[in-house]
Amino acid sequence: MYITPCTTPAMFEATINSCNQPRLVSVKFLLSLRDKAVHSLVSKQNILTKPGRRIKKLLSTETMNSTASAASVDHSISKLEDEPYLQALTISTLFSFPMILKAAVELDVLGIISRAGSAGVSAGDIASHIPTKDPDASRRVDRMLCLLAVNSILTCSLSENDERGVQRIYRLSPTGRYFVQQGDEGSAASMLALNAHPITMEVWSHAKDTILGGGNEFKKVHKKSAFHYTNIDPTYNQIFNQAMADLTTKVMNQVLQIYGGFERLGSLVDVAGGTGKCLAVITSKYPPIKGINFDVPHVVATAPFYPGIKHVGGDMFASVPKGEAIMIKDALHNWDDEHCIKVLKNCYESLPEKGKAIIINVLMPKAPDSTLASRYITQLDATMLIQLGSHERTQKQFEALCMASGFSEFWVADHLAYSVWAIMEFRK
Repeated sequence: MYITPCTTPAMFEATINSCNQPRLVSVKFLLSLRDKAVHSLVSKQNILTKPGRRIKKLLSTETMNSTASAASVDHSISKLEDEPYLQALTISTLFSFPMILKAAVELDVLGIISRAGSAGVSAGDIASHIPTKDPDASRRVDRMLCLLAVNSILTCSLSENDERGVQRIYRLSPTGRYFVQQGDEGSAASMLALNAHPITMEVWSHAKDTILGGGNEFKKVHKKSAFHYTNIDPTYNQIFNQAMADLTTKVMNQVLQIYGGFERLGSLVDVAGGTGKCLAVITSKYPPIKGINFDVPHVVATAPFYPGIKHVGGDMFASVPKGEAIMIKDALHNWDDEHCIKVLKNCYESLPEKGKAIIINVLMPKAPDSTLASRYITQLDATMLIQLGSHERTQKQFEALCMASGFSEFWVADHLAYSVWAIMEFRK
């Protein structure tokens, strides 16, 4: 056995116990020899130590570098393993976020925070404004708010109060403001209500069946297509129409900033125009336009009055009202190519010579990436796949629809609304 400054008592014990010979020397004796070796080495290297300081081990520069390198590798390996696994766990619990957000909207939690303004509000203050007498409600509200803050719906800061101690103060983030109704601007909360509605959620539970067999899963589950189902469920119809109207308001306000193709039009037909919100936004900027809002009868029956707009019920697969221009916003993605071509041919027949169909729809990217635009479009495409058995389209696919419907020219605007909605013209 070699005695070095790095030799520990445990090493001595292990060595002695492993010997078959009788234990002739004591650990105490061997340790004294080790201490002498350490003292000799310290003296030679002129290392000054405080009296009574116990030197456990002296490592060479090479050993220290080797140890540091090993620790660095271990840390890197740990990080490489941690992030993907944490991401996997986060994805596996992702459903909790929209459900909590939906509850916050329904309880008007975001509205309460919005009305508090820049001062912010605590969970306790919010709990005092919601319909509960449970003394523990503020703690549950705070847990809900934490999740919303982590997902950028809220911001959170700490405030120290003599009476309440340290508490969290919440404010709406720029994203969170879109979930609060702001006059005629609409709210993303209505789209959340539609997507998280039990009728919609039940279809998602059959996603695997759609992948394996295709078809319209909504119709398989509820025995009617989504558009016919709204005719038998007034509540679902109202939620659907509100979601479409709110989305249209935001999108069309930006469309009007980047597209001037509605100027000098005398009449405009909006095919599958819902309750007429899209035309209302357009005619508010271009009052001379006489608008025809065209949709199925039970939808236009609930449409409000808008100056200069006439609501017409009908079947777009049979015929379309005549107009100088015809627009279709966010409707072609509800149907397969065969149905789209049928509608577009009807549009062609109803347009005058040199007329145009204005198509507004998201464009599917050639390859998915991690941008918000790509994420939204691919999530929307998945919704079309599972709920309606349809799909989003690339620019080339829209151009193919244009030519297959008899139009002679395809044009697309240089800019996209909110980085995803394209404005296209199918010219006669």
